[in-house]
Amino acid sequence: MANLRPVTTAHSLAPSQHHPMQLVHAIITSLERPERDYTSQQRMARANLHIWLQNLTPRLQRGDQSVYNDHGAITNGLAYLSQWLFMDTLRNVRITWRAGVEDVKVAGYTERSHNWPRNNYSQAPLGITIVARHRAYHTADPAVAAAAILSPVAHEACHALVDMYGCTWGCAVCSWTGENKPIIGVGGHGTAWHTLAYYIERKLVDDNLGLVTLNRKEAAFIEAFRSKFYLDDHVIKDFFGGVDPVKQVQEQRERELK
Repeated sequence: MANLRPVTTAHSLAPSQHHPMQLVHAIITSLERPERDYTSQQRMARANLHIWLQNLTPRLQRGDQSVYNDHGAITNGLAYLSQWLFMDTLRNVRITWRAGVEDVKVAGYTERSHNWPRNNYSQAPLGITIVARHRAYHTADPAVAAAAILSPVAHEACHALVDMYGCTWGCAVCSWTGENKPIIGVGGHGTAWHTLAYYIERKLVDDNLGLVTLNRKEAAFIEAFRSKFYLDDHVIKDFFGGVDPVKQVQEQRERELK
């Protein structure tokens, strides 16, 4: 089991050394601070994220696929998000586009390098891939287009925080193979992710950054459908208003098939 370290500031973090819920609560505490207590870096990053979306959205809307060769376009977005809402904890996470894919069922994914010894897997470089879904951006509503790109970046950023700093491998406390599997989940959408995703989504929506959704209901449904992993009742109560998201998604899909 990892020797769990307390989370005080971003500089106190070490890879794979913290309980995932400690990480999440540290971020939430940072999010809940009044704006007057923001650091200068947070203020600048928040403003830059708005500018980034304003500049990127028209390119996506008009089908400019050259944006997918613009590494800075997606890298800057994650950097601003990290600096504003994630205590700049994701500054070493690599993010890339996967362009030209229309029929995939995911909008992004987070994974570690496969070219790394399994016995030291937690130290492997972490990367986020955002899947380019061109049709999602072709809309006259800039809020919809903005959400189509910011939503998966924010969704995967929540994974990246827990994957990078949580003791998720070889630890009976946090590993999905351990007693407390609900913390991580099987596919990464456990209590830690859902708690963080709820607060990040709310912050982005409240700041008028488009129709952002971290697809929390769909994430719960996928975990249940693929792995028979179900959220605890308190998670459903706190973050879904007491309504089972798995049942909601199932009923919606059934209506769409009629």
